[in-house]
Amino acid sequence: MRYGAALRHPGRILPRGLALLVCLVAVGCSTTSPSPSPTPSSPSPTTASSTPAPSSASPTTPSASSASPSLTGFAASVVTGGTTWPGQAQAQLVRVAVGTHDGYDRVVLEFAAGPVPAYEVVPQAHPTFRRDPSDLPVALQGDTGVRVVVRGSVVAGAAAHLLPGCPAVREVELIGSFEGVVSYGVGVAGVARVRVTTLSSPARLVIDVLAP
Repeated sequence: MRYGAALRHPGRILPRGLALLVCLVAVGCSTTSPSPSPTPSSPSPTTASSTPAPSSASPTTPSASSASPSLTGFAASVVTGGTTWPGQAQAQLVRVAVGTHDGYDRVVLEFAAGPVPAYEVVPQAHPTFRRDPSDLPVALQGDTGVRVVVRGSVVAGAAAHLLPGCPAVREVELIGSFEGVVSYGVGVAGVARVRVTTLSSPARLVIDVLAP
């Protein structure tokens, strides 16, 4: 066959160049390009959760009463007690003393014979007292005070004034001795809180004052 001759097909005759072009177009349309392989997705970064540090429990501080049983029983209230002596008999107050202890100070009224006469111990919010019977004011050292009244008693050698300068008890003064009633004022640092007991052999009225 000569170049440029017509290509014979059943039912129609196409020029050779046109037939070749038709084949190339058909091949190009039927060829499917391979789809790209999927790119593996990179895993998302994992964020580490922070673990909170365990909280430490606050230490427990023991109270003063639990640390020392000797500091129990104090109160800012009136305390009464003692024994009324019969007839005209009177207790003789022979000594007044002040001593200091761990956490409190002690005021002691000692009598020549027992029992301890009727008494009244009165904490108050100021260190000023009234003398008996003049009713004149007397101011003692301290922030508050304690008034000690003993009935059916006379002063027989006990000190009329003490200036111990202890942590709680700052000053003690006789503020009354009239018609069988003896009174002392006690100047106290801080709030006046007392604990009162009596002892025998010899007879003593013991007033503990809590230190501030």
